[in-house]
Amino acid sequence: MSSSPQNNASQEKTSLASILWLKYLAVIFILLCIYVVSLFYYRYGVDVFPKSLTVVQHLTISAYSVLSMLSELLIPLFFFSGAFVYRFVRLNRIHLLASLKRDLFVILPLGVVLWTYFAYIEEPSSRRFYAMIFDVQQLQPGEALNPRSNTYDLMKGDNLSTLHEKVDTLEVQTSQYKQKLTENDSPNLGRLIEELQNQQQKYIEDAMVIHLNPLYILMFLVLGMLLGYLIPIHKFALVAILIAIGLIWFYTSGFLETTFGLRYTNKHVYLLGKIGLLFSVNTILMFVAFRIFQRSKRTQL
Repeated sequence: MSSSPQNNASQEKTSLASILWLKYLAVIFILLCIYVVSLFYYRYGVDVFPKSLTVVQHLTISAYSVLSMLSELLIPLFFFSGAFVYRFVRLNRIHLLASLKRDLFVILPLGVVLWTYFAYIEEPSSRRFYAMIFDVQQLQPGEALNPRSNTYDLMKGDNLSTLHEKVDTLEVQTSQYKQKLTENDSPNLGRLIEELQNQQQKYIEDAMVIHLNPLYILMFLVLGMLLGYLIPIHKFALVAILIAIGLIWFYTSGFLETTFGLRYTNKHVYLLGKIGLLFSVNTILMFVAFRIFQRSKRTQL
């Protein structure tokens, strides 16, 4: 059966580079923002409402509350939007392979954008939020917020550049102390070297997590795309299934992190394990999706 011009036009519009995906992103992001801001005022409302904040300051602190949690919002944002787009792909019988090939040109640069965010934007955004919260909490009822507060500058934070600088500095310090240890066998010096090495390892772990987070999030985007293609049911029913899958993953991951003490140690190794598991699941779902696509092509002939 030959494809009609209308089907071809629909196929060209349906990918992650389409207006359709942008619409889903916008709607889901707005809902997530409302949820986050509601949580923020529920938690900090006692500190914020009695203070004489202007409308602009309320909007600013609400925006920072969203930015401080953006890394956690990206997973459901891409997961759900990818599922809705590929539900449309399945229902409109669009060529699966062609759609996936086009979407690689979106996923790859999107990964670069995510890496830039985690490397240089996430930390100062989160620090700005907590600095503003601290300033608000210090105000007396009716007192105005000082827009020139230096709390942000006084707070400590690390982006990817500062983490690498600290790793290099600790490497030099450790080498110097090891040299002294060969000249003077001191238990205190040995303990100091061990502490420096542990601190260096922590910074290395933090840097590795920054590098791996974009890949982890993109795996959820691909997972959502494949689930949306494989479960072409009503949108509300699909949402319920996606929420159930997300909650299972979230609580299982949290349980394993807490049980095995991986929340603060071996973070990048554990993250690599989750990426590997998602990659395996995506590979299986990709195979199933192609089998279904080939079967649907045969039925159309």
